[in-house]
Amino acid sequence: MTLQVNDVRVAFGGLVALDGVSLTAEPGAVTALIGPNGAGKTTLFNVISGLIEPESGSIRLDDAELLRRSARRRARMGIVRSFQELRLFGGVSVQEQTVFAAERTVFTRSHHTRVRATQILDRLGLSGARRDLAANLSYGQQKAVSIARMLAMNGRAWLLDEQAAGLAPREYDLFCEVVTEAKERGLIILLIEHNLQLVRDLADVVVFLDRGRELATGTADEVFSDEVVRALYFGKRDQEV
Repeated sequence: MTLQVNDVRVAFGGLVALDGVSLTAEPGAVTALIGPNGAGKTTLFNVISGLIEPESGSIRLDDAELLRRSARRRARMGIVRSFQELRLFGGVSVQEQTVFAAERTVFTRSHHTRVRATQILDRLGLSGARRDLAANLSYGQQKAVSIARMLAMNGRAWLLDEQAAGLAPREYDLFCEVVTEAKERGLIILLIEHNLQLVRDLADVVVFLDRGRELATGTADEVFSDEVVRALYFGKRDQEV
């Protein structure tokens, strides 16, 4: 099982957001997308998850083409994601949000699902907050709820959009543990991250995007030592590519 992005192009008017981007994300591996703001990272996540339809290209999960399938259908096929802005139901309890994510319906509340939701919340340190409304949680707890919903959906591919940003040290460590566990279970994991130490710690493959183009792919050491990446990401933009 792989997630393959092939020659994807997205333009908003005269602005090209993705210009022929290709990558392959393997199961049991973490693929990190890095690059400056506006590089196209979140746009690529939006294309994979079905929120944006590209002008051209292909996205395949195993042998199944994802393009022209709805975001809901892609979620049912195993593509699950987090958002920078979290998108929680502020007036719904932590437990109910997790159960809803597992069953994707408000009409079914099986005992099995409730037990599983409780186990997930325990793993994420949320057992004491399971009856609390999401709006009343700390920022780090809200991010943990976002991960709880992804775990409950039992997806095959995770798209994590700056999920570690703003976490306290213990929350950060727990996030890394959960991602490592997901990797060991054979999930496909893509993450957008500006914390380069986290990228070094977690990523098996790093893809550097700039102005909608993939400019370097490799291990963290390989990409971080690439002269073009160093010029564009770590230094001044004084080099055209």
